[in-house]
Amino acid sequence: MQAAFLELHAERVISTVDINNRASIRVLEKAGMRWEAVFRKHRRAKNRWWDCHLYVQPREVWEAAHSAQTDGL
Repeated sequence: MQAAFLELHAERVISTVDINNRASIRVLEKAGMRWEAVFRKHRRAKNRWWDCHLYVQPREVWEAAHSAQTDGL
């Protein structure tokens, strides 16, 4: 995310994850990403359509968390 915000000047980072993939959901949440939406029949794999969650990290939220981390050093 640091590269996205500092080098690419992105306004937000997004990720989609299968709604049943609990381990990947935990990773996104630990990285500070927040759930925003469900995409129904978003991805086709293994001859069927899969629903996905959309997780987002806005620049403002990342900057606030990043600032708090560096202030504590």
